Amino acid sequence: MKKNGFSLPLHPYQMLSWILLILFSISFYALYLPIMPSGLFEFYLLSFTILYLLTIFWIYLTTHGDPTDPVVLQELLAKKENKPFDSKKYSFMCTACKTHVSINSKHCGTCDKCIEGFDHHCKWLNNCIGKKNYRAFIYLLITVVSLTLLEISAGGYILNEIKNDGDPNDKIKSTLGINNQKKGAYIALIIVITSACSIICLLIMYLIGFHIWLRSKGWTTYDYVIRYRENKAKNKVLPEKDSFDSTTIQNKSDKILDLSEPPTSKRYHKAPTTDVSLYTFSSIITVPSGSQTLRGSSIATGYLSMTPNSSPQNEQQNVN
Repeated sequence: MKKNGFSLPLHPYQMLSWILLILFSISFYALYLPIMPSGLFEFYLLSFTILYLLTIFWIYLTTHGDPTDPVVLQELLAKKENKPFDSKKYSFMCTACKTHVSINSKHCGTCDKCIEGFDHHCKWLNNCIGKKNYRAFIYLLITVVSLTLLEISAGGYILNEIKNDGDPNDKIKSTLGINNQKKGAYIALIIVITSACSIICLLIMYLIGFHIWLRSKGWTTYDYVIRYRENKAKNKVLPEKDSFDSTTIQNKSDKILDLSEPPTSKRYHKAPTTDVSLYTFSSIITVPSGSQTLRGSSIATGYLSMTPNSSPQNEQQNVN
């Protein structure tokens, strides 16, 4: 069981994100700021430093946070200390964790633990995003967008100044020590950095919009992907037409959110309940005998069966 995103092994995407963050900061302080005029220099220095520190803060908070279902932790602690645990309050068990779990938990095969309010497993943070760290994850996305927009604006300003300045060579040479022969390489580097920031910014803005759309429906990323795949398997489209194109969302979410593997090919069985459409994954979830009847909710696995006044919740599945 992985404790958090800093637990080994680190994911290559996670290390790549750290490298990019370091490179972008070095380029900004070494290539952008020195040729900024007074006034803009102070603005960009202060703004970038604050946003950069905030980005590191949210990365740490999201990666270090342990989104494990607290019910799992409580039961494991009770077993370790040989103390009683009131299992009657919980209707489901995870056979992978061998503990009771909350109704909205899902077992992540990558982290090998049950996540409360599971949204997705993020390769870039090497951690699951769930109820405990979802808000920090969204704040991280917003901060990174702000940081990249700032670097894009600085790069655009510099390129515009070089283009419009009557004698830009002296300006670059006096501030950065770059002669005429290296001027082209400097401009090319600024263009590459600005372009990279633009791509990252657009992707994350898209991701933020996707999560806003999901929240408006009361869904998680996992709910959406399971819903989409089941409808796709039946040669159907999503039941509602929205401003987001479902195919585009699916393709991007598979690549960015570590949801590229199909959930499972195993069958489901209906749980012993009479007043709710409840489907469970037979090899992962068991319903203890004598468990209380669930009301007012639907649990999603491969197929989301929704009651009129409920939104899809997550089911326990081992998804790598």
